[in-house]
Amino acid sequence: MSEVEKLKNAVSLIEDMTGNRFKYGMNGPFIYPAENDYIAINMHSEADYGANVYRVSFNASLQTHENILFSDTIIKLMQEAGQAYALLSALEMKTYTPTPEDLKEFNDYIQELDEQRSAQEPTDLGMKFN
Repeated sequence: MSEVEKLKNAVSLIEDMTGNRFKYGMNGPFIYPAENDYIAINMHSEADYGANVYRVSFNASLQTHENILFSDTIIKLMQEAGQAYALLSALEMKTYTPTPEDLKEFNDYIQELDEQRSAQEPTDLGMKFN
C-alpha cells in the first residue's frame, strides 16, 4: 500500500469514527472538529530531510470551550475519550512516511475533497426579500 493510500485510509477512518472533516487551509490539510466536541483529533507532519520523507502522526487534544463540566458533559467527554483512544490506537498501527511528492499528492487530494464538499453545501442563507 502506498503512503498516499495509507493517508487516504486514515482520512476515511477519522471521518467515519468522529464525523469531523478534513479541510484545506493556508498551511495545508487539517482536521476540523465539530464545535461541540471536547476532543479534537490532530494531524502533524515533520520533515526528515536526511531520509527525504515526512513523518506524519496523529494525536488528540482537548478543546476548552467550557470551563465547567457537569455529569452529562463528563459522560460525553468520557465517550469521546474512548472513541479517540480507539481511533488513535488504530492509526498508530501504521507508520506514515510520505515523500514530498506523496505529501503534495495527499494535500491536493484534501484540497479537492474540501472544494467538492464546499460546492455541495447549501448556499441559501435563509434571506428572502419581497
